[in-house]
Amino acid sequence: MIIGMVRYAIPNSFMNTNNSRSLVQLYEEPYFSDRFNIFCNITLKSFAAQTNQNFVLCVYHTNLIPEDKKVLFDNIAKQYSFLRNVYTDGAMFIPDDLKEPTMLTFRIDNDDGMAIDFIEKMQQIKDSYNGKSTNFAISLPHMRKIGKVSENQYKTIATDFVSNSMGLAYLGSDGRTVMNLGNHRLVPYSTPMLLVEGNGGLQVINGYNVANGFNKVYKNQTPDLFLNKQEMENLLAGDGYAKLDLSCLPIINK
Repeated sequence: MIIGMVRYAIPNSFMNTNNSRSLVQLYEEPYFSDRFNIFCNITLKSFAAQTNQNFVLCVYHTNLIPEDKKVLFDNIAKQYSFLRNVYTDGAMFIPDDLKEPTMLTFRIDNDDGMAIDFIEKMQQIKDSYNGKSTNFAISLPHMRKIGKVSENQYKTIATDFVSNSMGLAYLGSDGRTVMNLGNHRLVPYSTPMLLVEGNGGLQVINGYNVANGFNKVYKNQTPDLFLNKQEMENLLAGDGYAKLDLSCLPIINK
């Protein structure tokens, strides 16, 4: 079983710093509804379309989650059999029934997606190391960024970024998970890493995460491309992403 880990709303070390939101602010409007819509229409749909369904997506929430918001997450867990809500005081633990001697765990943010063959690739890697004691990180460096810049226009670039947080994985028999590796940007410097070919993460630039944007320069970054909704859907399909509801994205500045 491949195990995904999504930090939705739990206490963390960078909360209240660098313009990040407090735990209470994560449930305020319009932030909560915008983020929840992206989670449902981008993140969950990208996993519902995976060519290999042998995975669980653990979504971590604070025990202090408002009851009306908890109902929303409990209801979508009934819709998607792969979704497991985990309510916690902060620790992102693996539920006991999912633990294995050798686990492959991956992380993804709650507003991003993955190409539809991501789980299939992870399963192939896990199978190839079956019975072997090994501990290393896994990354699909090639990623695409997308943002909505007007009612029917989207901006996109493709980049290579080894330590991106989308789909960063860890295959380990040491009891650790991908979340135990620390700052994802530093993982390549602290942990052996396997780089995998193909398209990986789809990063949604939505104006809420101050750390993400189009202005950073990565290796092999493509020029800015502006497409209408149909053209953007066609491009994503060609890249191996699921059919997603791009209308859920909030409009950002170019």
